[in-house]
Amino acid sequence: MITIPVYNSEGKKLEDISLSSNVFGLKVEPTLLHLVTTIFLGNQRKGTAKVKTRAERRGGGKKPFKQKGTASARAGTTRSPIWRKGGRVFGPTGEQNYHRDLPKKVRVKSLLMGLSSKAQGGKMWGLGGLNIKEISTKDIKAMLSNLPTARSILFVIPKKDEKLVLSVRNLPQITVRLYDNINTLDVLRHDTLVLINDSAALMEKKWGETS
Repeated sequence: MITIPVYNSEGKKLEDISLSSNVFGLKVEPTLLHLVTTIFLGNQRKGTAKVKTRAERRGGGKKPFKQKGTASARAGTTRSPIWRKGGRVFGPTGEQNYHRDLPKKVRVKSLLMGLSSKAQGGKMWGLGGLNIKEISTKDIKAMLSNLPTARSILFVIPKKDEKLVLSVRNLPQITVRLYDNINTLDVLRHDTLVLINDSAALMEKKWGETS
């Protein structure tokens, strides 16, 4: 049985809630998490790195010295790859594509493993009764000072909350995601997951029968 504590915004512990083992109790496979994370990061690469070939380097039209009699190797242009300021052989062309497809079942399984690793490692807790009445980064920082410390936090919310999003946007250690819009990379790159209000129940409803 997986349980996590639930706090209110004043830092008072309200209760311990039980989580579904189908979502938060999976056996973690580090190899799969590494594979999925690598693919996620690769899919974010732009592939715009570019170098010039000898044909694209400016100049070099004149033969640098005569063909014979100099005791040097033959050379036809100073833009040869073996010359200083020459073109580059087999360099990136600016058209690299690092995208790799990932089956939906693998994405879901890796996400649930990430959630399980946080829940089983004590890096997940709930936050009940949170209701942001006005946009205030100061109030969010004051609330966090009452709650368990964490290097970085992923807030998982049950529905869109523009006031919360705007309140934390100047706090680089905090990210806000809808419960159905999180991925494995979101989970693994944050130290702690905070499930706000009904997020846990909604996540169990969405993925409880797919694992």
